[in-house]
Amino acid sequence: MTKEVLILPFQTFYDSRYGRVEHSKRIAEQLKKNLDRKIVPYPIPVLLSHESKGGKYGEIKALRIKDEGLAADIEFTSEGEKLIKSGRYDFLSPAYHDNYINKTTGQEEGPTLLEISLTPIPAQPGMQRITLTDADGEHNLITWNVEIDIETAYGNNDKGAKRMAENANDFAVVKRYEEELAALKTQNKQFEEKLKAQEETLTKQFDEQIKEKDGQIKKLSDDLETMQKEKHTMHVQQWSDGWLAKSKAPALVKMLADKLVEDPNQEKFFESILETSTTVPTKRYVGLSDSEEAPKGVDIDKLAKTFAGVEVK
Repeated sequence: MTKEVLILPFQTFYDSRYGRVEHSKRIAEQLKKNLDRKIVPYPIPVLLSHESKGGKYGEIKALRIKDEGLAADIEFTSEGEKLIKSGRYDFLSPAYHDNYINKTTGQEEGPTLLEISLTPIPAQPGMQRITLTDADGEHNLITWNVEIDIETAYGNNDKGAKRMAENANDFAVVKRYEEELAALKTQNKQFEEKLKAQEETLTKQFDEQIKEKDGQIKKLSDDLETMQKEKHTMHVQQWSDGWLAKSKAPALVKMLADKLVEDPNQEKFFESILETSTTVPTKRYVGLSDSEEAPKGVDIDKLAKTFAGVEVK
């Protein structure tokens, strides 16, 4: 009986022997093309566990590309049907060469289907069994097995077998590099996390130091301002004493000195006032020594204001 089954779903998976395996539409198209061209000089058989010594249990009649993958029209022999129905061999395993050498021309032909085997041990995860019914002989293949034995499947093509082995080594190298790359990415991520933590710690410490320095700067600024005020007060006192020594009216000098404390920029203006103001005469009282006080009742400040032209109240 001839039935259509899906033998090569479009997918990517990993095999311990070949590393990363990708079955794309491009590969499926090449497999179909080479089958149609009869590149392999024999009908593509259905074998048992990739061994030809037991003969064939079916034959591939055609390949067709579907949305989900590559399908095959398989004509099983009666012995093949019995094996499937018995449950002893209930999976399919397609075997193809990735770059088959044409035995007639010596040309490299690319991916080429060599055989499909019945097997009890699927190598690819997610495999489902082939089922055949006694009523109509129908069978259903959900997925496939990628189990490939280089020595048995490609023993008749030494160059092809050697190339397959080389490709297997290439897959192993690629897988090792992928694992090393993954390890480096993990290390890089750990380093970035550590660097980020250190950066956050340093930023926090820097902010605390800046805050502390700001406090110190404010204190120094306040201290400087206090010192400047004290210095200015002393200057005003000396300024006031100087004008009093020039016999200027004390009330006027004091009034201007108080204003000068509040506004240092008025010093020149106040000096011009004092320079043009009346000088208070020194009045001595008869019979008094320099150490004696003036008689009570004499208001020196009022007298100074009078001489200075300040209204006396």
